[in-house]
Amino acid sequence: MELKINNNIYEIHYSYDEAIKLGHKQYSGRPCRHGHGTMRFMANKDCVECRRIIKNKLRAKYAEKRTINKPKPKSYTPPNINNKEAWAYRAVRISGRKLLHAKDLFSLLVDKCPILEIQLDYGPALNGPKLPENYASLDKIDPSKGYVIGNLQVISKKANAMKSNATIEELKLFVKNITARMF
Repeated sequence: MELKINNNIYEIHYSYDEAIKLGHKQYSGRPCRHGHGTMRFMANKDCVECRRIIKNKLRAKYAEKRTINKPKPKSYTPPNINNKEAWAYRAVRISGRKLLHAKDLFSLLVDKCPILEIQLDYGPALNGPKLPENYASLDKIDPSKGYVIGNLQVISKKANAMKSNATIEELKLFVKNITARMF
């Protein structure tokens, strides 16, 4: 045990063995490589002053990150909007549609599917894999052009599944063969 004066304050310093016997968390060892005092932690023998400096730097770093005003992501759904607009915000979150903005889709929203002429459902998506057949779906008119404005339409999930990646010629052949077998 050693009595030292630091900034007009008396400090009692214990050696490693004495600190173990007394159950202390710190002991007096050799100065660290940065030249700080001799106080070290029992658990890992780190310098007390070095750890304090590192913690303060980390606190400052995270405080700075919190204060930066980041713009809201484009997938952010604002409160108090109707189901159709909320659907548009959800539709642009899918990875292939990242270049789209929800406001671009507002003009495409319709009440009825233009292909099957059924009422479209824009409600919140269910947690299960089974969506109703009349659920709104974003469709590429020409699949080779991708998700760009002018190549998109909102149709029902059922119509989109029927259309899939088929060309006009394939769809005409499908209609011709299906009607021939039914009548």
